[in-house]
Amino acid sequence: MDIVFSTFNARYSHTALALRCLRANLGDLHDRSIIVEFDNSLSPQAAAEKLLAHNPQIVLFSVYIWNLTVTAETAAILRTVRPDLKIVIGGPEVSYEYTNLTLFHIADHLICGEGEAVIEEICQTLLGKRDACDTSAVSQASRLPCFNPVQEVRQSRRKNLPHWAQTDCTYFVTFRLADSIAQSHISEYKELREKWKEHHLPPYTESEQTQFDELFSEKVNGWLDEGAGACILGKPDISKIVADTLAHFDGERYELDEWVIMPNHVHALATPLPGFELKDILHSWKSYSAHAINKVTGQKGDVWKHESYDHIVRDMEELLRIRNYIRNNPAKAGYGEEVRQGKRDACDTSAVPQASRLPCLESRLPKVIEAPPADLKTVALPYDEYTADDIAHRRIYVESSRGCPFHCEYCLSALDETVRFFPPERIFPEFEKLIERGVRIFKFLDRSFNINAAHAAAVLRFFLENRRDGMMLHLEWEPEHLPPTLEKLIAEAPPGFLQLEVGVQTFNPEVSKRINRPLDAEKVEAHIRTLAAMPSVHLHADLIAGLPGETLASIAAGFDRLHACGPDEIQLGILKKLRGAPIAKHDVAWQMVYNTSPPYDVLQTAALSFIELQQLRRFARFWDIIVNNGRFPETSKLIWQNQPSVFAAFMEWSNWIYEQTHTTFGFTPTRLAQLLEEFLIGTRGLGAKTIRHAIDNDLAARSAGAKGMERQTRKKN
Repeated sequence: MDIVFSTFNARYSHTALALRCLRANLGDLHDRSIIVEFDNSLSPQAAAEKLLAHNPQIVLFSVYIWNLTVTAETAAILRTVRPDLKIVIGGPEVSYEYTNLTLFHIADHLICGEGEAVIEEICQTLLGKRDACDTSAVSQASRLPCFNPVQEVRQSRRKNLPHWAQTDCTYFVTFRLADSIAQSHISEYKELREKWKEHHLPPYTESEQTQFDELFSEKVNGWLDEGAGACILGKPDISKIVADTLAHFDGERYELDEWVIMPNHVHALATPLPGFELKDILHSWKSYSAHAINKVTGQKGDVWKHESYDHIVRDMEELLRIRNYIRNNPAKAGYGEEVRQGKRDACDTSAVPQASRLPCLESRLPKVIEAPPADLKTVALPYDEYTADDIAHRRIYVESSRGCPFHCEYCLSALDETVRFFPPERIFPEFEKLIERGVRIFKFLDRSFNINAAHAAAVLRFFLENRRDGMMLHLEWEPEHLPPTLEKLIAEAPPGFLQLEVGVQTFNPEVSKRINRPLDAEKVEAHIRTLAAMPSVHLHADLIAGLPGETLASIAAGFDRLHACGPDEIQLGILKKLRGAPIAKHDVAWQMVYNTSPPYDVLQTAALSFIELQQLRRFARFWDIIVNNGRFPETSKLIWQNQPSVFAAFMEWSNWIYEQTHTTFGFTPTRLAQLLEEFLIGTRGLGAKTIRHAIDNDLAARSAGAKGMERQTRKKN
């Protein structure tokens, strides 16, 4: 297949709707593409092998917070094994603050935003099919390789300048005549260079290399363009010697891209071929041409300055910028047609040696492609992309809207401008086909399903009218909105028909205002109590620990308040600093310290110590495996029975079990039962008979239970 869409899902049972949305909009290229999904447990080597087995020309990765690392490692392997492969990335984890990501530098292109409107054109362009300028005959070797951020960079120093080298990459080089810079500038240059060297010791970091390039190359290029010295390269017979020298081993020892011979210096883009080093190529150019020039002029001595400047080209975007600089250098310096240079004009590559031709259409694609929002009235829908195997064994994700009306600062949806809705007449026939194909659990990706009551009611009515045994809808529900129309429809639904996920996040009004999240606490409480009491609803409620300024006492009070409302599950999540999310503006004021690796969870704040956040992490984990998953419904209640605070009581249990085991993973039901019995007898002072009865009931019922959204028909107590 020419085109492979891929991602690493958090679990095998998950599917990636985004990949299916993109493939559905490939147009004529659809049958030349395939979706290949992995779960996070697969090694990068195994994933790369499976991808390359399809012999793709383009691989597109959907990148999220949970798969950034494994995707970057897989992409690095692909880049090393198949340098010609086009790697395109997209997704929320790479759409903001991406310049310091290794994956961004490995990839050829990044799509920011919804990709449906641009995906066909991008793939057509990368495959060389979008224009009459067909470069399909250009050899693979002509694709100039760029910097590989995961490959070793060799550093060296020859005389005064640091030099960086890497196998299989393209260099921007400048070498100049011995008299090309005025003496006053040379003194200034030496002084500046020595000051820089005092504060930067080798080996230099990538940022130091970038700083050096920006500081010195711009200054030197400006001085060179002043036209100091004899400028003998401005003479046609001399410049021809240099041009012939550059072209002599083109295609044998290196590939020559754009170049220009200015009156006192030369710029060139060159890629050494296997077995040849840049330093040897430069020595050959300068040695041969110097001998020939001295023969013509009758002079002796140095023609060229001994040391040259070189820079590794980082990516296609930088390649295009450097090309433009080389092409425009003569005009910028005030020279006309007398300057000799290798030119490429649009798709006309006739003046450029064959080996140096890049697919000219590909160069039209910028590194970062800003994609417009899809037109939900016309965009091709993705649901036919679900296979029979997907429907039989995996979760099916759907959507009826995109965007969010709120601007909660911890969420990327804060950047959405509006909510857009799919026309019901477009999506209902697609949902009906999924039902006929056997789909019973529909996981909606709508950020706030109930924000438009009329739209939400229409969707609920459709599924109630087309209900099948075992059907269940999973919806993200805004807790402040429960209009009578929706309440009535929910009340009419059969038991277990809805799993609603309500994001409370905090009951602290000051914190809620600080993060720009609307909060009517009394209304939220009332609606949660109403929904939790309905047999048709399995209610999952979210809180976030680590929000700016929220203390442990505030979190505890909010947890107890939420628990009293009766939701089936409470997830206490730890704040994550998503790339691009506005929550970053609180970093200084509230001393927010985050993990620098995914998932970028908060480590401490001005209001919460690192130790307190560690305790909250363990609390959340133990609550999940003992309460949320329904493993010990009777026994767990004994933990907080007759205790003033559910949170404090469970925190006591969480701290106790961690002190006993020093782990939060690997517990069997039997082992958990033993630990619960020990805690409840030793710490709570409960009778062994009461505890044993509760544990036996829980273990006996466990075999008939299921977790989360698969508990479709859970009965209310």
